[in-house]
Formats: sequence, C-alpha cells, structure tokens
Amino acid sequence: MALSKAVSIFTLCLILTSAGCSSTKQYDGPEKPSSSVSILIRHEGGWIHTIDGKWRGIGDLKRYDFLPGEHTLKVYYGPVGSFVHAADYLTLTVNLKPGRTYDLVFTADLAKKKWNAFVIDALSGEMASQQVEQNK
Repeated sequence: MALSKAVSIFTLCLILTSAGCSSTKQYDGPEKPSSSVSILIRHEGGWIHTIDGKWRGIGDLKRYDFLPGEHTLKVYYGPVGSFVHAADYLTLTVNLKPGRTYDLVFTADLAKKKWNAFVIDALSGEMASQQVEQNK
C-alpha cells in the first residue's frame, strides 16, 4: 500500500514538473503560423538554462518558437561527463526575424576545457548572436 502511494505521488510530481516542458512555444497566446515566428534549433552539446531571464523548465527540447525581436539566452555546455560546472554559462543576445530558423551551436576544445556557443541564421549562415556575459 505504501509503495503504491509513493508511486502515485512520484507520478503526480513528474507530471506537474514537466507540464511546461512539452511546448516549444516561448510566447503567450494561440499558436502562430511559422511565417510569424522565429524558430531556434538547439544542437547537441549544450543546453538553454534561461530565456529572457526565465528558467526554461526541464526536458530535452531541441526546438523553440519565439516571437520575433530581441531575446536573451543563458546557455551552458554540458554533455554527459562534461568538465563544465553548472555555474559556467554564456549569456547571448539575439535579434530574431519572423519566418526564419536559427541554429544554436556549441563548440568545445576538451583538451583546453573551453567552449563557446553561437546562434547562426540557418539560411544565410550569418552570426545572429552576441555574447554579453561569461560566468566562470
């Protein structure tokens, strides 16, 4: 009986903590057509910690849909077995345009224990982000 109750509580906690994780939408209101939003694809090697100063939640999201405009991303490099500590992050600003797709790319030199992150316009290949802060 106690095990059944513990499983029920665990399941409820899991549902409550992951409720906001399945949505890639980073704006309020109804879904908008792809021509009206900006799409950011997170590539392997790193994670987004906060978006516009708000914790983005848990889960392994690869795609984020934004309203166009300037956004701030706090990111960190963290593959399994990584040398990076939780406090090691970069803060990037990016000005996203409607109907465009962007790639959040992470690079690392494991021998030197250094990493970096960039947002690149997927169509033009142009750099779309600026690093505004690095915490070590």
